[in-house]
Amino acid sequence: MKRNFDLMRDILIKIEDFSSYYVEGYEDREIYHNMRLLNNERLLSVDWTGTFLTAHVEEQEVPVDFKLTWDGHNFITVIRNHYSWKLIKAFIKTRNENVSLIDIYNFASGITDIDIATAYAEDKSPLRDIDNNPRKSVNE
Repeated sequence: MKRNFDLMRDILIKIEDFSSYYVEGYEDREIYHNMRLLNNERLLSVDWTGTFLTAHVEEQEVPVDFKLTWDGHNFITVIRNHYSWKLIKAFIKTRNENVSLIDIYNFASGITDIDIATAYAEDKSPLRDIDNNPRKSVNE
């Protein structure tokens, strides 16, 4: 199973905002896998003592108690902003997804308000749709 940086971010934000780890659009096993990765990196503290039987009649561990750690709260602070996250994802892509959460934290910590304003301006640019849809002309 692959790690999913978008899912990790969503899990952290969900837990901080709603005390829930469920993220719509993902299977439980994807969520649990990424929660384990966050737990291993000490961004989450998770007690995995709960179990349930799946449809395949196999026992699966489920998180019964989970909370953000101090580092988890700090990490969310630098990745929460949508435009910061766009810049972070571009950074991850340039590294072919071969980055650690520490790399992401260090990169995100260096993002300035000017960087965020630039990402916002690019997102709101009238040319943005043209870039994403080559069939559109400038006059449409």
